[in-house]
Amino acid sequence: MKLFLDVTRISMIYLHIISMIAAAVSIVMVDFLVFNRQGSPSRARLIERLASIVLISLLALWATGLTVIGIDTGFDPHLILQNGKLLAKLLVVTILSINGVGVHFYVL
Repeated sequence: MKLFLDVTRISMIYLHIISMIAAAVSIVMVDFLVFNRQGSPSRARLIERLASIVLISLLALWATGLTVIGIDTGFDPHLILQNGKLLAKLLVVTILSINGVGVHFYVL
């Protein structure tokens, strides 16, 4: 059972990193396309596709991150509340997620 959890944990971390890279690259591409003042229908479609990739990556980041938290803590509130680093990460990720969803639905 421990081997299964170890393999699952490291797999989730790899997927987490891949999702982070996909989101970061897509965000940078959208920024370049948005701040380049030449508009066209094909550019708008590309921005929509990239925004979808960012949204999917964000969901994957949450899923993989929560899986790792579940493996590490068993979602025991006492263990989670004792881990300041984990609480800080959760707070920052929650704020960034709310910001990202707001930008996705109200700006794009």
